[in-house]
Amino acid sequence: MVATIGLRRILSAHAGKRRDKSIRYIRESAAKIAGVNPESVRISGDLNRLVMVHAGRHIRRIKVKIVKEKEIATVKPFEEQIKKAEATAAVQKDKKEGKEQTKKENKK
Repeated sequence: MVATIGLRRILSAHAGKRRDKSIRYIRESAAKIAGVNPESVRISGDLNRLVMVHAGRHIRRIKVKIVKEKEIATVKPFEEQIKKAEATAAVQKDKKEGKEQTKKENKK
């Protein structure tokens, strides 16, 4: 099943704790949707990486795919979210490389 989880309430958290609170809230919401205990919800590595990319900035909602097998629910990011995260990571990498080049030019 596909669900959109709103993370707007996490925005009031300190930027350093935003990632942990986001993961915890995603786990609780997925457990409620799938009808299982929060302890039996597994977060995929792709979803964790997606949340880490947006950890310091504001992420308002995230679209996830919840797969339930027996009593274990696995939460994965929806395909569109992965593409957006890859594009964001590429832009961040380009900005970082650009800043490093300007620093080198300024030193000369």
